[in-house]
Amino acid sequence: MSSLDRKSIAQGMRLVSIAADEYDEGNEALGLEIYLSGIDKVLMALPSNILHFLIATYQFSDC
Repeated sequence: MSSLDRKSIAQGMRLVSIAADEYDEGNEALGLEIYLSGIDKVLMALPSNILHFLIATYQFSDC
């Protein structure tokens, strides 16, 4: 089992914050691109067992 990568989570959250600023400034496309990069960084920083749980939960939810 891999461990939690706190540095990557912090970097991902910073990207999400930058994305919100870009979106607020009217740069919707750039904001979305940065946001998705940030979310990807956060997800990849999670231990594999938690990531697999989240994927399984999403696949079988009624969302």
